[in-house]
Amino acid sequence: MSGDHLDRDGIPLPDAPLEAPAGGEVVDLRPGSGRARDPDPAAAAELAVCSFGEVAARVAAAGAPRWLVEGLWPADAYGVLAADIKAGKTWAALDLAVSVACGLPWFGHFPCPSPGGVLLFLGEGGERAMVRRIQAIASHKGTDLDTLAERLRLCFRVPQLAAPGAGHQLLTVEQELAAHPAALVILDPLYLAAGGASGSSLYDMGTVLQAIQGVCQQAGCALMVVTHWKKTGDGKGAERISGAGPAAWARVIASVSVDYRAADPDGTSTVLLGFELIGGELADTRFRVRRRVRADDPADLASPLAYQV
Repeated sequence: MSGDHLDRDGIPLPDAPLEAPAGGEVVDLRPGSGRARDPDPAAAAELAVCSFGEVAARVAAAGAPRWLVEGLWPADAYGVLAADIKAGKTWAALDLAVSVACGLPWFGHFPCPSPGGVLLFLGEGGERAMVRRIQAIASHKGTDLDTLAERLRLCFRVPQLAAPGAGHQLLTVEQELAAHPAALVILDPLYLAAGGASGSSLYDMGTVLQAIQGVCQQAGCALMVVTHWKKTGDGKGAERISGAGPAAWARVIASVSVDYRAADPDGTSTVLLGFELIGGELADTRFRVRRRVRADDPADLASPLAYQV
């Protein structure tokens, strides 16, 4: 073969156009000459851009904003309830669930003026323990259990928001809220829902939290995520929330300290809790809650609980 048919490395030059490989295509890799990729319709929908006029019109059409808990939690807000271990985070969340479902004040003090259904994802405690607590709270508030029978919906697992099947589980939540509209979704606890994500990564946790936030916003309900304080005890208030993400993500942050704890001879457990709530649409608020819990018969796990705040 003559030198005219060899490249500079001595390789024979092709004497016919290149054929496309089976199942593929030939792509020109020269800068600026490649073909643009077809847009992803789903991604385009997520990044919908609107004029300010369109957005303002939607906000006006939605009507006046409402409170889930007056002065503390807007009806369309998402946020966290964070506290030290064994501070009674679930008790506080269940009191809120019963209050919203029945239109009664949270802790007997803060009005819940927009009653509605409540969807509870409870990853700790089990069915018997949670039913026992809800019955005690309802009895303390003097509410009818028949009302709660329909307005409270419970799942004793939390959605796995960082797992490979997260999309399917989020779709299940979306379908549940479409079939049974709710005013509030409670996810307790975050560490179970975020399994697989790096708790120290703001980006990982932001992705996890934004996923469930989007589903709740689309359904028009508030979202409370229950989480823990750091074990080190470093910082104050929101600074003590464990892991990256929750404090940066939340529109409302409720941080709870244990200021006093005691057990009486009759088995009554008394806890004094210091609540601190902050958020962009509410005044910084601090208050204390004294919670007493006692079993009629401490030796009987089926004995009714007496609950008082």
